[in-house]
Amino acid sequence: MVSVTLLHHWMTSWPYQLGWRFDSLHLPRTQRITNVNRRIVASKPIPGLDGDYHEDVGGYGRSFDLTGILTSLNWTAYDDIKAKLAKTGTLEHLVQGPTYTGVRMVEVEFTVGTSDIEYRIKFEQTA
Repeated sequence: MVSVTLLHHWMTSWPYQLGWRFDSLHLPRTQRITNVNRRIVASKPIPGLDGDYHEDVGGYGRSFDLTGILTSLNWTAYDDIKAKLAKTGTLEHLVQGPTYTGVRMVEVEFTVGTSDIEYRIKFEQTA
């Protein structure tokens, strides 16, 4: 019997204060972007061995978790971020980082504090 397991592999985390842009939307005060590679691993028991044989059988593509803070100066970005949900575009760093094309915004979460709003956005690369 072969069992299939989904693994989340956290590859890299970049702390970029300068910001990211998703198409024309500037994502202000970006605190962190984390690159996530989800893999599928098949596990097969081998008679006579203590453990199982594990084989990487594929993946789901790249996804990114981006977190940042909206202050009173940029609260208007709250509605702009929600308007981009489920859209596909290009995610790029404004100064020095990589550019990813064919990226879709799949989930947005806001946590309201006393003087600011923390946001977390999940992107998936579709192309």
